[in-house]
Amino acid sequence: MEDACCIVRSLTVLTILLVDDEPDLLELAVRCLSAQAPDEILTAPSADAAFAILAAKRVDAIVSDYEMPKMDGIEFLKELRTRGDRTPFIIFTGKGREVVAMQALNFGADFYLQKGGDVQAQFAELRNMIEKAVERRRAVDEAKALAERVEHQAQILDEILSSIPEPVLIMDASGTITYANLSGAKILGFTRMTILGRHISELRLPAEAEQALRSAAGHVFDSGEKTVTAIPWTGGDGILRYRCTISPLHTTTGRINAVDIIFRDITEEARMAGELEACRTRVGDLLQGRKGPG
Repeated sequence: MEDACCIVRSLTVLTILLVDDEPDLLELAVRCLSAQAPDEILTAPSADAAFAILAAKRVDAIVSDYEMPKMDGIEFLKELRTRGDRTPFIIFTGKGREVVAMQALNFGADFYLQKGGDVQAQFAELRNMIEKAVERRRAVDEAKALAERVEHQAQILDEILSSIPEPVLIMDASGTITYANLSGAKILGFTRMTILGRHISELRLPAEAEQALRSAAGHVFDSGEKTVTAIPWTGGDGILRYRCTISPLHTTTGRINAVDIIFRDITEEARMAGELEACRTRVGDLLQGRKGPG
């Protein structure tokens, strides 16, 4: 039996918990799995003993027999999942009934393997299943952690942008609004929830303002350069003017997938500039009058 377990060793080192009420089969499994990799292999003769181990130590994978006293492999799996434990789980049993395999997979087992046949091939397949299950679980955990980090960063960004008094919008390449701070939604007459997913053409912008924004955003998508444009705005308060700063937003690969638009109300600034220009004109007219004939 020793020779049957001598197979190519894996470089992946794992902590594996074997659960089986037959000591001889546990010993064989330990010997054959140890021949493949320098794993830390823990053993338990029952589900209760396995729970005691799991309470004190984290493992990478669990390989459990099906037929065991008090609690069989499926009941063990169900209880494990009920407790919120998502450790990769493989049912390794002499029972070849399809119903056992279906129950195992339905209750969250990663794989099902029937005992018997060539020992070397069987434990090579078991080791392969263990590695696949562990890799899959780690990928899921990493994706979840990444999603949580992205969500956390998005919340921080939202808090920062929401504290800015200026209206802020984010628009993708199709012209759809994917973000608006409170001021950005308010200026357009929407709530933050109702503005998301709307196309710029649905925002009831003054025609001249929409055209100016579309043109400026198109330039940013094409050139990748930030641009600043002034737009007129006819609303309930009369004719307003905004200076819009439009900047590209890049994906991790460097592709521009959206632009952010920051509005700054320059109505008063424009009014004062107009009055100043009018004063200059009047002063110029007066000076021209004094230099006239006579």
